[in-house]
Amino acid sequence: MSESDQEKPNLIIANLDGESELSLLGTGKKPSSIKQSVLNHISLLGSLMRIYAHPNGHDVLWTPVPIDNATMTPIPSVPSVNFISNSLSNIDSSEYGEIIPWIDTPSTDKLRTKSLSEMSLTANSKETCLNWSKDLQVRLPGQAVLQNIEELEKHINTIQGSGSWTGSWVLKARWSAAGRWRYISKNDFIDQGKERQSIENLFSHYGALIFEPWQERLSDWGALIEVGEKENIKYLGLHQQSVDGGGRIQNLKFYRTNIETLDLSPGESLTPTQLKLIMEVSIQIGEKLSDLGYRGPVSIDTWKYETPQGSALNPLGEINARFSLGRVVRDWINHLEAQRVLPEYKSITFESGSFKRSHNEKQIVLIQPTEPQGFGAWLKIED
Repeated sequence: MSESDQEKPNLIIANLDGESELSLLGTGKKPSSIKQSVLNHISLLGSLMRIYAHPNGHDVLWTPVPIDNATMTPIPSVPSVNFISNSLSNIDSSEYGEIIPWIDTPSTDKLRTKSLSEMSLTANSKETCLNWSKDLQVRLPGQAVLQNIEELEKHINTIQGSGSWTGSWVLKARWSAAGRWRYISKNDFIDQGKERQSIENLFSHYGALIFEPWQERLSDWGALIEVGEKENIKYLGLHQQSVDGGGRIQNLKFYRTNIETLDLSPGESLTPTQLKLIMEVSIQIGEKLSDLGYRGPVSIDTWKYETPQGSALNPLGEINARFSLGRVVRDWINHLEAQRVLPEYKSITFESGSFKRSHNEKQIVLIQPTEPQGFGAWLKIED
C-alpha cells in the first residue's frame, strides 16, 4: 500500500447479503428478494465488522441499510467508524485505502483493481464443497448434486433403505446463507401438489441443487482458518454453534480451555480423534482454497449427527470462504482480551436477538437496542 493510501480511510463492506450476487453470477437469474427485516438484521450484525477499523476512527463501514449510531455501544479500545449505506456502485474507491469486504462479489470487484468474484463463486459453492468432500473421503452419505425434479425422484428411490436414509431431506441452492433458498421435506416421496411446485420453482430459479438426507444434529461446531500461501494455512480453532430446528445459528460459544477437557454431554462432545479430523480436513480445505487463489478468512461448518448405528461426524458440512459471524466474534474476543477489557473466563457466548440486560450475568453489550426488547448483541461471560 502506498503512503498516500495509508492516509486514506479504509472501506469495510458488511455485505452479508453477498450470496445473492454470487447466485446471480452463478445461475444468471436474480435470486428471491431479501426481506427488509432480514436486511435490517444483517446490517446490525455487519456493524460488528467495526472491530477491523483503524484506531484513528476514520474508517468507513458500509451496511446494506442505514445503521442508527445509537446502537453502537462505546467500548474502550474499540475504534469508531463512519457508517454509510448508499449503493456500492456509487462509491468512489479512489477515496479509500484498503477495501475489506465480508465476501468478494462483482460489486466489490468494481472497487478494486483485482477481480475476485469468479474465484469467490467457486470457493463458496456448495457443489465445490461436495466435490472436495469426495476427494477427502468425508462426503455425507446420500449427498448429491441434482439437476431437476426427475433426478431428485430417482435419487430418493435409490437411497431409500440405505443406512443414510432418514425419511427427511433438504434441497439447498448452491449459493445461499442462513438457511435461505432451500426446501425441507419430511416425506419419503414428492406429492403432486404444493410440494412439487415449490421444488420445481427452486430448480427453475437456482439450477442444480444440493440434496442431503436431513440429519438430527447432536452438536454443531465452526472451524476457523486463515488462508495464505499453501504453506501458510493457519488453524485458528473451533467454537460451538447453537442452531434452531432449521439449522440456523442462534448463538456461538467460545471456550478458553481445550475442548477435549470440557464436561460436555456424550452426544455433543468430540473425541480427540474427531478433533484431529476436523483440524486436518480444515487445513486441507485451506490448501485447496489457496490453490484456487483465495486469501483470507474461512469458516467450515461441522456437526455430529445421529444415525441408526449411533453418532457420526460430518467434518465438512459447508465452506464459507469469507468472513463469518464466528470469525468476527473470535476477533472481538481476541481484541478485548489483548486490551484487558475481558475478565477471566471459562467460556464466552455470543448471543443476539431481543435484548434484556441481566444483572446476574457478566455481559459486554456490542449492539445496544434503541427500544425496549429491541434487537441487540452481546457477549455473555462465564467464569
